[in-house]
Amino acid sequence: MNNEKGFTLLEIMISLLILGIALVPMYNAFSSQTITVKYNANKTEAIGLAQEIMENLKAKNLNKEILMSDDRKLIQGHTDFEYEINIIDELVESIGGTQINRLLKVKVTVYYNISEQERHVELITKMGDWQ
Repeated sequence: MNNEKGFTLLEIMISLLILGIALVPMYNAFSSQTITVKYNANKTEAIGLAQEIMENLKAKNLNKEILMSDDRKLIQGHTDFEYEINIIDELVESIGGTQINRLLKVKVTVYYNISEQERHVELITKMGDWQ
C-alpha cells in the first residue's frame, strides 16, 4: 500500500488558481487607493498653496495692475503647481466725483496634474482697498 502524504500537482494548481482569483480584486483595490491618496495629497497641497498666496496678497497693498496676470506662474519650490491671480473691481464708492474706497474680488487659482488630467482649486475672497 502506498501511504504517502502530501498534495498532488492538481491540488496545488487548483489552490493557486483560487488564490490568484482572490488576489486580483485586492490588487485593484490597492491600486485605486493609491491613486485616491495621491489625488487627495495634491489637492490638499494646492489648497495650502492657494491660501499662502492669498495671505501674501493680504499682507501687501493690492496693486491691480501689477498683480493681474493672464499667464500662469510656477510656484517656487513646487514645480508641479502653477497659479494665477485675478482681481475684479466689485464696488467703487465715490462722493462728489472723488473715489473713497473700492471692494475687490480676488481669485487665486492653483493648477496641478493628476494622472495626466489637469485639476485646479480656486480661492476667492473680497478685500477692501481704501484710499
